[in-house]
Amino acid sequence: MLAISGVLLSTLFLMNLTFGLIEIPDNLPIVGNLDEVAASALLFASLARLGIHLPFEPKRRRS
Repeated sequence: MLAISGVLLSTLFLMNLTFGLIEIPDNLPIVGNLDEVAASALLFASLARLGIHLPFEPKRRRS
């Protein structure tokens, strides 16, 4: 359930419905990209938790 919430929230955030006009950090260089990096990391981690592995992601061996 938590992974599904992570996918939904990060996808909604990355859709950028406000076009970066409301959030002040989006207009600052470098800092403006950090929130998108965090949302992308949350999306990839949530997808991996659900068993959806992306093609560019290295496969991990289970020991």
